[in-house]
Amino acid sequence: ELNLVNELVGTSTGGASQTFTVAFPPVDDLDDLIVKVNNVAWTRLDTFIGTDPTDEVYTFDFTTGTVTFGDGTQGKIPPTGNTITVSYTPDTILFGKETSEQLWIGVQSIDVIANTVTVELERVAPPDTSSCQTLRSPILGVTGVFLNSDPNRLGTNFFSGGSFNTVTGVITLGTSLPNTDDVLIDYTYEIDDDNESSFVQIGRTTKSATLNSIPSNNGKKLNFRIVVPSSASPSSPQKIRFKLRVEYKQ
Repeated sequence: ELNLVNELVGTSTGGASQTFTVAFPPVDDLDDLIVKVNNVAWTRLDTFIGTDPTDEVYTFDFTTGTVTFGDGTQGKIPPTGNTITVSYTPDTILFGKETSEQLWIGVQSIDVIANTVTVELERVAPPDTSSCQTLRSPILGVTGVFLNSDPNRLGTNFFSGGSFNTVTGVITLGTSLPNTDDVLIDYTYEIDDDNESSFVQIGRTTKSATLNSIPSNNGKKLNFRIVVPSSASPSSPQKIRFKLRVEYKQ
């Protein structure tokens, strides 16, 4: 079955009855579901009836993958600027099963570029703060190294001006790290599309046309530039979900 997806679904605006939808609905209702507001887990209820304005609760629709928060009268409103994350398992009926020879990866976007893989966590080699090492191969190139405390990549890219050894996997940083804690490493895989892509339109409009990386089923973030068949192209911007069978070239 598919692995657990830990997805940042959005940021609270401070408004009443906010909703956020995961990238890969429907959600398996037999596996654990965890919704966190600024890394604090809230409690799932079937209804807001009888709740107080301070109760940290939410409701969840497993079919659509939508989490709904309270209106401030029944159920607390997530404070403005707080991040909303959802840990869940996509329903295997839609996404198939992984085998040793192929990997199905769900991707959702409207115009994403390249085949950049963002690994959520790698480890530097203590006590050295001038280099770190990737934990996976084969890798074509490294595009960024960021502190684990900077998941949105808004701070220093410590790889800028550095180099990457494709044989050993060692990254020589352009700027030394402030410590030897875990880091986030962005790098590129070589992807082979076997032309067995299957496109499925999701019937909801996008809120933004900006790039938004979505975690894939194996815990990475995988982006592609896709050309949607004309038969699936909507008249207005839509999110398109597709399943793409790929193999990592050895």
